Amino acid sequence: MGITGLPEFSFQFTIDSVGEVTGEKWAGSFTYVRPNIRALSDIGRYKAALNGDSQGVEAHVHAMNSVLANLRYTLVDYPRWWYDAGYGIELYDLNVILDIYTKCEEFERKFEKEIKETAQKKPENK
Repeated sequence: MGITGLPEFSFQFTIDSVGEVTGEKWAGSFTYVRPNIRALSDIGRYKAALNGDSQGVEAHVHAMNSVLANLRYTLVDYPRWWYDAGYGIELYDLNVILDIYTKCEEFERKFEKEIKETAQKKPENK
């Protein structure tokens, strides 16, 4: 358990993916940290910058930009290639980005489940 009995706010994982477009192998270790208020603000600003005039941006591009913005401010340790690729934005292989994001989303679901289970165990305040 992390701060004040909460689950850990970060986790480490590895990926070993082959790019669907380039055929390149992308592997390495990452550390994800749940976003705090500052990171959420940074994510929002970066997503807005990526989307620009959102009226002309297709839905799948909005979704991709959301993923890129989240990864940019929640991954705190990563392989050199991730940094060199502009935190994913310079890659051609969307599947690699989605492999990374899926690991982060799995952690988030586990975190939320643990929070709910902890809340259910606490006696009600009277």
